[in-house]
This record gives sequence, structure tokens and C-alpha cells, in this order.
Amino acid sequence: NTDQFIGFICGIISQDHDLQMMFLDNFLNIACLDEKDISPIVEKLEKLGEAFGIDFVLSVGVNEDELPEALKEKVIVSL
Repeated sequence: NTDQFIGFICGIISQDHDLQMMFLDNFLNIACLDEKDISPIVEKLEKLGEAFGIDFVLSVGVNEDELPEALKEKVIVSL
């Protein structure tokens, strides 16, 4: 579930003290989201990023139009 996924990410962060960026490809599948609202988990990742100085780059397989409004401003590339 998503809590376990965040725990997994925290484990990676705890073992890599010079981590600056983390790329998460196929994010919906690895975070066990399956078309759910991704806003809460993205907020958790942002808080982790702020706390530890890490930028998260997510590959999300949905159209930009299908994203919540709060996340549309974070889109770098939309295919």
C-alpha cells in the first residue's frame, strides 16, 4: 500500500546521505495507486524532499488533464 511505499522511500533515504534526486518511473504501479488520487502521496514525498533536500521526479502514466489541479503546475513534460 502507499504507507509501505513511503516507508520504502524513507529506508532508501536513511541509507543514502548524499541523495539529491530520486527518479520514480511507473509511479502509479510502484506506489500501488491504480488511478487513485495521487495528491496525498505526492504531498508526503514533497515533505520528505523538503526535510532531506531531495527532489523527486515522478513518471506518471495519465494525461495531464486527468491530474488534480494542484499537481498540474508540477508537470514538466506531458506527452
